[in-house]
Amino acid sequence: MRIEWKICLTFLLFAIAFRYSESQNKTQTENSSQIPIHKTEYPSAQIDDYPQLEPNVSQKDIALQEFARDMSKKELSYAESWIPNSSKTTAGNSTHWLMDCSNTARYTYQEIFQRQIPRTSLDQYLFAKNQSLFYPIVWETEKELTRKILLRKLKAGDLLFWKNTTNVQANPPISHVMIYLGRDNSDKMFMFGASTSARSQATQKSGGIGIYPFDPYAKIGCVKDSFGVCTIYSEFVGWARLQLE
Repeated sequence: MRIEWKICLTFLLFAIAFRYSESQNKTQTENSSQIPIHKTEYPSAQIDDYPQLEPNVSQKDIALQEFARDMSKKELSYAESWIPNSSKTTAGNSTHWLMDCSNTARYTYQEIFQRQIPRTSLDQYLFAKNQSLFYPIVWETEKELTRKILLRKLKAGDLLFWKNTTNVQANPPISHVMIYLGRDNSDKMFMFGASTSARSQATQKSGGIGIYPFDPYAKIGCVKDSFGVCTIYSEFVGWARLQLE
């Protein structure tokens, strides 16, 4: 009897442990379904839901915003070789464009502002700085104050520059550029250009030309060591105003 009692007790404890484990697994599964499959610090704005930008802007600003929408819908990948439709470009040619961040900015300036700017983000930065058209960011103690200052100073078409988004052999290590588009009625800032970050969960594409929220504090890349580990994170450094000169 004592042996049978021990066997029954063992089976009872085993059953209780099994039910508890099953319950825990179910809870973890339910919780994990609430975790986003993909998360990026540099998400793309949904083109169809793109909010109306601030009112009372110039016709050139509106043209820039429409251009950004149209280019975004082409779903070009980052650094994709692309031939514009010559009948729709002011340049009137069919030259291949490698649509990385700096060439996307260059193509936009050519089409919207009829201006030629240098090829790389570093050269664009140096070009602006040499003409005293670069404005470095001043980081305030409070993030919200920094944002308010940017909202007041930035204009549609300004070039936005970052350093240390990737490994580059340059001094300063300017490595990324985007174009400021403006803000919406809730003061959320937007930019346009080519990014290597995820475009959206809908397309699951890695990077591309699109309209993105602009957050000066976002880390959008880094410098990596030989093991692929980030050692220095990206930093927004300021903006240039070439479109009005």
